[in-house]
Amino acid sequence: MKKDSQLATAGYEVLPCFMPKDECLRIIEDFDHYFQKKLPEDDTDSYIVSRRTTPNYPYDKNVFQLMNYHHLNGALKDQYDDKILSLFKEQLGLDLSIASYTVQLDLADTASKRPFHTDGFQVNFKLFIYLSDVPQKEGGPYTVIPGSHKKYLLKWRNLLGNFLSGNPSPDDMTDGFSDDKSLSITGDAGTAILSCQALAHKGWQEHSGDRRYMLVVYLRAGEREGEHFNLGREMAINAPMQLYSAK
Repeated sequence: MKKDSQLATAGYEVLPCFMPKDECLRIIEDFDHYFQKKLPEDDTDSYIVSRRTTPNYPYDKNVFQLMNYHHLNGALKDQYDDKILSLFKEQLGLDLSIASYTVQLDLADTASKRPFHTDGFQVNFKLFIYLSDVPQKEGGPYTVIPGSHKKYLLKWRNLLGNFLSGNPSPDDMTDGFSDDKSLSITGDAGTAILSCQALAHKGWQEHSGDRRYMLVVYLRAGEREGEHFNLGREMAINAPMQLYSAK
């Protein structure tokens, strides 16, 4: 792995104007259609996840995800796969593969946002694209603690503390990771964020403003290309949800 790139040293990289705004709007319209009017057909292997279906899980009750959106919009992979994989190859020297393009909606939420956490304890990566403008913290921007992917001992201390306390989210990072060390990444629609998910990260917890839409690209090791992606299937909704008026 390369050691001197922005992504390797800080754990993230920001790329403005990665996706045209008109394309961002089309994806938002697709999400609103499938979320509010007609769920994806079962044979598409696309589904919508809501954490409201898991009463014992306390976080992110206003987060909804259209998983495997690329099965509904095949042009995405044709247009972006090579571009995204080349970026990570350039930054890290790693051969990765793309597991899923997923559309995520965050409604305003100041009560149930998940605290700083990692996505497990293995090295894995995502690329986020803001589909709507996120100009300030009230919009719930992606928030990171730069360089925290290298805080190995502190992360293991959190893992032990979560185990001893019975925390159902073992990769929460609440001990030693605080807002005063963080960076909230604001940006216009189309802004991309390359992210190492071993980084302590979260959506800003005081999300009191507009809905935030983003495209989440899940990446994994190149040798795992083609493996079935079914993250969150157990939380899939079985009927559309009418929670807002689409623009």
